[in-house]
Amino acid sequence: MTKQWIPKIEYRTLVAGLVSGWLLIAASPRADELTDLLTGKQEEAAAAGEQVISAGTSEKDDTKIRKRLQAIYAEIQGLKGVAVRVSGGIVFLSGEVESAATETMALEFARKVEGVVKVENTISVNRELQPRLQAMWAKIVRLAQQVLVGLPLFLLALAVLALFWITGRWLAARQGLFQRIAPNSFIAHLLGQLTQWSFVIAGLVMALGLLDATALLGTILGAAGIIGLAVGFAVRDTVENYIASILLSLRNPFQVSDLVDIGGHQGHVVKLTSRATILLSPDGNHIRIPNATVFKRTFRTP
Repeated sequence: MTKQWIPKIEYRTLVAGLVSGWLLIAASPRADELTDLLTGKQEEAAAAGEQVISAGTSEKDDTKIRKRLQAIYAEIQGLKGVAVRVSGGIVFLSGEVESAATETMALEFARKVEGVVKVENTISVNRELQPRLQAMWAKIVRLAQQVLVGLPLFLLALAVLALFWITGRWLAARQGLFQRIAPNSFIAHLLGQLTQWSFVIAGLVMALGLLDATALLGTILGAAGIIGLAVGFAVRDTVENYIASILLSLRNPFQVSDLVDIGGHQGHVVKLTSRATILLSPDGNHIRIPNATVFKRTFRTP
């Protein structure tokens, strides 16, 4: 029994080892492909395979590439210290730059020149404190100069925005004008608010137009829409009551001082706010009923 069982175990172990080895051999190219994909080497290899290398590269072509890059680097602040050497279409960059962004700029320019096969980068980034402080101070000075130059235009845009805001607020305070076209005081107040916000938005558009920043308005409106949607979900009951207030004001089912019975609550209508209808009960107590409840009970579908 034991003699027959041992060979079976050895045979199974041998088969398992052969299968495992075959799987490892078959999977090794796939593992290499996965490694190349994660490290980005696959894309570099594909790009190198697609590039056609000319067989006619000469010293004259190398000289053209070198002179072209030197002319570009000489015109850009921060790239004047980059040395260029070209051999066989391969560009060798060396020297010292102020930041990694400047180094990346130099490499991008070199790769875009026609005839360049490859770029070898030996540029070093200067990590000394004094040059960086000088560069930062130069940026602060340039920023301050730009602010001083644009300050009159900014003040003019601010004045335009303030003028529109004051005008809209003045018109919104003329409730007598809106009450002539509105069924009740709530709608008149709402029209006043809409008028004020319309003037504010118009002033904002004109101010951004003066500052040449109209693209910022789309970003502001988009952010306001997203925030408004989130707030609307958070305060859903409040929004529902506000919409019900508008609908009640438009349909106008009752007037102030009318005696009404809403859901078992009896009393005289005192006023309609943006959230609730206030009743004065016969015993002198004020009753606040949410406008969503008032609207549902007043215009209940049979």
